Amino acid sequence: FKELRYAFSFSLEKKIDERTSISIEHVVGEFAGLRRPNEYIGLEIDDPYGIIADDIFNDGANGQKFVTTFNETDVLLNYNLNSDISKLIKTEMPENLSIIVKAGFGLSQFRSLRTNLYTDEYIYSHGYEELTKNESDVVSESVMVFGGKIKYKMISGVSLLLDYTLRVNNSDRWDSSIMKSDNAKDKFSLFSLGLAYDLGTVASKDKLID
Repeated sequence: FKELRYAFSFSLEKKIDERTSISIEHVVGEFAGLRRPNEYIGLEIDDPYGIIADDIFNDGANGQKFVTTFNETDVLLNYNLNSDISKLIKTEMPENLSIIVKAGFGLSQFRSLRTNLYTDEYIYSHGYEELTKNESDVVSESVMVFGGKIKYKMISGVSLLLDYTLRVNNSDRWDSSIMKSDNAKDKFSLFSLGLAYDLGTVASKDKLID
């Protein structure tokens, strides 16, 4: 079972001034995780279907896994730290390198399925029909987004992006959790590599042609 999963994103960014910008980002992908029986020791378990005890407490219990598929749209405020870093280290940052932090909010739509680690038997889910693996309506959650990225300009209008983003929702449903908790907030992180294209370079070229 692989916990490392993949996602793809697309974003549009509008510059406000030299340091700040606003962007809209859409992400599609999945994430996954597992939990061994010994990780439930001392925790209160929610067993609405009466099928979990054998999977956790019996000798030879395997543990559990979950897989969540999601698509999410975020609104982000981005802030370029170059000037602040230059003042701190008393050295000018390279013109083709930008270090940026970001924060915002979004809406995540997802389906999450928790099963036995090895037998793949159903345990709990969100976005699936009760006690089955048949998909039903997606679940929607509000999300808080925090992160940072490094932007390296390679050629005119094209930059390489290295991005790390943490997403936090307002419930304990992303992983179809079976633990009782009143204030739990699920979170997951996404590390990505991509390209950014400056659409302003297209407009500049069109003006030169005219």
